[in-house]
Amino acid sequence: MTHMKLTLKSFVTFLNLRLKKKNVIILHASVHNPTGMNLSKEQWKIVRDIVRERALFPFFDLAYHGFGDGGLNEDSFPLRLFKSSNIEFFVSQSFGKNLGLYGERIGFLSGSINDENSIPKIYSQMINVSRPMYSNPARYGAAILAKVLLDPSNFTSWVQELKEVRERLRLIRKQMKNNLDKLAPQLNWSGITQQTGMFYFSNLEKKQGLQLKEDFHVYILPSSGRINLGGINSNNIDYVCQSLAKIVSIKS
Repeated sequence: MTHMKLTLKSFVTFLNLRLKKKNVIILHASVHNPTGMNLSKEQWKIVRDIVRERALFPFFDLAYHGFGDGGLNEDSFPLRLFKSSNIEFFVSQSFGKNLGLYGERIGFLSGSINDENSIPKIYSQMINVSRPMYSNPARYGAAILAKVLLDPSNFTSWVQELKEVRERLRLIRKQMKNNLDKLAPQLNWSGITQQTGMFYFSNLEKKQGLQLKEDFHVYILPSSGRINLGGINSNNIDYVCQSLAKIVSIKS
């Protein structure tokens, strides 16, 4: 089994050679899905410099805000960095995961725009795009979100609960790695603890993912080997690890 890792040199080459000036580039602000990899602050500064030099337009995806190792503040570092550098960008933020509003899919699109005169034009274009898709956004989810974000007590509780989620996910990662190091020591399981967020990008082959489902009733995303760690707990972690070890041992 191999684990993906971020190669900054390749990423920089892509930004410099594969994109044309003024292209839009989609960037995960934190906790990349599905790899769970994060850029360091120094790496973000390198990306910032290239974006500015090549006049690229960043479109940030912030779907897992608060699930990174540093919490809400650290996860939004790229946004503050680009804002302080006077780089215009959009950010699409979802609360489907960090507020558990999967059915509502509540979120919003924000922009950091330097020219105030451009804002009405941008807003009118947003209306033109969104209007054919829906007349009004999800009202119920928006009401819940407002109760959490605008009430200081609720917001404090939410931040604490996000911290507990992060700590639980880190514990699950540590336990999984320890278990799998013992059950299948012939393979490198370091990616489990090197990644962050909800998902473990296992790099299992599709046939292995399907075999997990058919033989062990362990359900992952077969096309990528992505495992949702939120579904693993103290009652099933041993079984999940044993099932994974059996699957990879068949191949190896």
